[in-house]
Amino acid sequence: MNYGKMFKFRERRGNKKIMKIKKIFINFMVIIFISTVINGVYSCKVHASSTTTIIGQAELTQEQALNYFRTRNSEKSDQDIKDFISIVWQEANLEGIRPDVVFTQIMKETNFLRFTGDVKECQNNFAGIGATGGGVKGAYFKDVRTGVRAVVQHLKAYSSNDVLKNSCVDPRFTYVTRGISPYVEWLGIGENPNYPDEGWAADSNYGKSIVTMMKVAKNLSNCNEDNTNNIKPGKAKIQTYDIMEGSKYITTNKLEMNKLYTIKGYASSENGVLYEFWVKDVSAGIWTKIRDYKEDKYANWTPDKPGQYAIKVNVKDKNSNLDLDGKVEKTFTVIDENAKPGKAKIQTYDIMLGNKYITGKNLEMNKLYTIKGYASSENGVLYEFWVKDVSAG
Repeated sequence: MNYGKMFKFRERRGNKKIMKIKKIFINFMVIIFISTVINGVYSCKVHASSTTTIIGQAELTQEQALNYFRTRNSEKSDQDIKDFISIVWQEANLEGIRPDVVFTQIMKETNFLRFTGDVKECQNNFAGIGATGGGVKGAYFKDVRTGVRAVVQHLKAYSSNDVLKNSCVDPRFTYVTRGISPYVEWLGIGENPNYPDEGWAADSNYGKSIVTMMKVAKNLSNCNEDNTNNIKPGKAKIQTYDIMEGSKYITTNKLEMNKLYTIKGYASSENGVLYEFWVKDVSAGIWTKIRDYKEDKYANWTPDKPGQYAIKVNVKDKNSNLDLDGKVEKTFTVIDENAKPGKAKIQTYDIMLGNKYITGKNLEMNKLYTIKGYASSENGVLYEFWVKDVSAG
């Protein structure tokens, strides 16, 4: 028997076993190393201590949100944006979502309400819900509040398992895995360490970019705080206003019932002008606000019954805290072209000095008196006042 050959054979077989064991050991160590690296990447991606919660109270004020918006978009009036921000705060607070997160995300999605992407302003879709790119416009909502509510609800779907306070208006709510993104930084696909393939948008920097915008808004407000306090309000001066039917200017004091009229104010102020519009039914003595203060100098009004109406335009400086800086008031007669004329009956009239009724026949020179008529007619009454110097006839 050749013991030398047998020994060499056993030696080679032993070496193969050792090499096989080494290979298994190396593969095992590689797997452990890769697993450690992957877990390390995930754990380093977003630390809980440095994240921004979606649920909670706002860290920006509504005023700070407005100031931030103004640095990016000066086309919309302050009042419109204040109203929009107010809706965001109301809807977000109701669901326990941070209003400043909602606001900033909307600013990112809409390019500060310019709607320069596939989604258009008429959709009231403020966060691209259902818009997948390539011209797909996504969901439509009936008004601004409903559109904002959908954004809030979609954020709540991602950040919480709690039930909604309002009825669901978000058409994509049920498609979200509830509660997977409690932090803003986890909203983008690829940003979430636990669900890397899920998220609001296909942007691995989506959530972090929103947080960056929020920091800019906060820092901007801190830098401008002292300067804002130093801005002095000017005083608005109003010259007049016009009444228009379409593009036609009304040159008389007669208006027709059920027609749409546009009131156009003319005023100036160093910081910009805010306009407010009122109408008064003279027969009832009641003022009704047509529109609150805005930078828009136009307002529309449609008279729905005949009679005399006073239309008043108030103005004030954009930075003023006063009720008004100036006003112009004019009186118009609204007629019904289709109504048959009736016959007015006058009972009497009174003479007043301020609130005091004059009961005698003697008046004093250089005092201001008010003549108050009492009459009735089925279509309303028009009053005309005359005075006669008896000595001159």
